[in-house]
Amino acid sequence: MTQWSAKSTVDSVRMPFLKSMLFAIPPWQEQTTILDQIDASLARTTKISEATEQSVGRLKEYRSALITAAVTGQIDVATWGKQGQPDRRLDEIEEAMRA
Repeated sequence: MTQWSAKSTVDSVRMPFLKSMLFAIPPWQEQTTILDQIDASLARTTKISEATEQSVGRLKEYRSALITAAVTGQIDVATWGKQGQPDRRLDEIEEAMRA
């Protein structure tokens, strides 16, 4: 198609050329099968995207709660990271966020 495209600022293909072209079109059943596969793929992608967005939102909330807990003295920042696990207060904050 590029060899017959109209050269100007942007390459384009004119309608008369398109009308003269032959296109292979699969049978209706095959088109339906392809569409079903695209729909299933889109549904999976949408579900993953929504779950990811929810996780990011929860992580932002958790980060904000963690900062608040550190600023208000509810956790000791100097020792919290060395404990290897969050203290009881962070567990409570996380549990409250799930509710």
